[in-house]
Order: sequence, then structure tokens, then C-alpha cells
Amino acid sequence: PEQAPPEPQQLKMDGPAGDGPSAFASGQVSQEYKGGDIGTGGGGNRLQFAFFTNRLTRHIQAELARNRDLKGQDYRISVRVWLGDGGQLQRVELASSSGNDATDDLLRQALTRVSSLDQIPSNLPQPLSLRITNRVTG
Repeated sequence: PEQAPPEPQQLKMDGPAGDGPSAFASGQVSQEYKGGDIGTGGGGNRLQFAFFTNRLTRHIQAELARNRDLKGQDYRISVRVWLGDGGQLQRVELASSSGNDATDDLLRQALTRVSSLDQIPSNLPQPLSLRITNRVTG
């Protein structure tokens, strides 16, 4: 029977780097890899949260696009959103202005009427920061 190859080792850079600009600095390796996931940066739910945040952004933009008062308005805003357990928007704050006070007021009013969204990930960090845009062309 053929022997299995050895487990791969984590790549590390130890020693001098080239003389050109590089993202890899020269020097000693200060800590050996001790196992575990690489590159997750804090949890496996990040992708799920990002997917949900994108879905929520599209949902809000679609609801605002149906609002007759906002349909012809040109805006690009940032909002902070807190969701209830049932997917309803419990609280929404404009984190930036559209540049027009009347449009901001219309947006605040319309955001209070956005319908609920189902299937919220558990442990979703809140508030969610979203960028909402509507560009009028023509």
C-alpha cells in the first residue's frame, strides 16, 4: 500500500524580502500557526449576515421605489436599521442626508412603513448600516 502524503504545513515567510515594494515584510516569524480556520475573521456567520444585509437593502429600495412621493427623487443615503424578532423594522435612523430636507422627511416617513422581512439570521449584529440609493435618469 502507498503511504499518504504528509499534512500540508501553513506557509510562513521568514527572512529577507525582495528590494521592491511588497505587502510581505521581511523579518522573523513571531508566532507559529496553531490550527483552526484561516481567513474567517471572526465567525462563519459573516457570509450569512452579508447576504441578509444585501437582501434587506434590496427589499427597502424596492419598497421606496413604489412610493409615489419618492419615485422622482434623487437620493443616496446611509441608514441604520434595527430589526425586531419578526423581521419588522423597529427603528430606522438616517445616518446621512440626501441633501434635501424635504426628501429626508419623505424618506423617514416611508421607512416607517417598510414591510417585514422573514428569515432573519440568529445573532444578527445590530444596527445594520445600509446604503439606499435612487438615481433619476433622463
